Amino acid sequence: MITVAAEFCLQLLLLMGVGIYAGRRSAPEFRKGMSWFMVNILVPCMVVSVMIDKYTPGDMSSSVSLMWTCVAVLSIGAVVGILVRLLVRGSSRARDVVLPCIIFMNANFIGYPVIQAVCGDAALVQANFFMIPFRVFFYTVIPLCYQANSERKMNAADIVRQLGTALLSPSIIATLAGLVIVSARVHVPSPVLSVMRSLGDAAMPIGMVACGMFISETRMKDAIKEKACWITVIARNMLVPALVLLFMLAIEADKTVLTLGVIFASLPSPGLAAPFAKQYGKDAGLAAQIIFLSTLAAAVTIPFWTVVIEKSSVFI
Repeated sequence: MITVAAEFCLQLLLLMGVGIYAGRRSAPEFRKGMSWFMVNILVPCMVVSVMIDKYTPGDMSSSVSLMWTCVAVLSIGAVVGILVRLLVRGSSRARDVVLPCIIFMNANFIGYPVIQAVCGDAALVQANFFMIPFRVFFYTVIPLCYQANSERKMNAADIVRQLGTALLSPSIIATLAGLVIVSARVHVPSPVLSVMRSLGDAAMPIGMVACGMFISETRMKDAIKEKACWITVIARNMLVPALVLLFMLAIEADKTVLTLGVIFASLPSPGLAAPFAKQYGKDAGLAAQIIFLSTLAAAVTIPFWTVVIEKSSVFI
């Protein structure tokens, strides 16, 4: 596991390095297009192809456990985020940004590639179910976090619209489509399945390159100087996964649930936290700095947590 973690750490850094290089030499429209392609094409293709190849009806019980695990992970992140928000109460610009950057993680771009690299393709089936409540909470809670002291307030229509966005996201639709195909034994033509597998295999490298392209817009020295960035990164990358691990051990979760819960909890701050901050009149620059530093730190902290999980397996 240690060798795998070290190799993955290097792979993560190299792919993000390629993305940073490409991001600094490409137009914003291209970076936006890459993100769209990743979220709307590559990940759904990966989800459907993995469901067809790996899912069995016996996975349903553990899938429900993973959805509850997601709620637990986000709840722990919320508690930590609220405490950190109080810790940085002297800075209003930081206080309005840190909460969503700690509660949520970059599951769309980094989550699937990390799970695939660390746990194998079979674990992607369970990851699909973890992501269902994640997306529902992500698209509804982040705007609520940002609307404090904001001129723009969410009304009931906004909440319904955000919830609809979450439930109709391509990955959730892909998960449901995969369930229908497997349960109804629908035949998928071999060329179609082959194309979906090929596109799905590209999700890992393209996702990491896309992350590098996004953080290329932020200057590292600005992030390093910001105290709120360091506090948030320590909370997001280290404290939240540590508490999730302790929680999983306390409830005697099985190894699959524990592994996926801690891996998801160890992911860096979500890339969409910055666009949401800009939309609600918050400090999008600070959010981008947090994302930048958290993502770079994840190249070391994620492999660290994979080793910790392996060592913790003796207690399961």
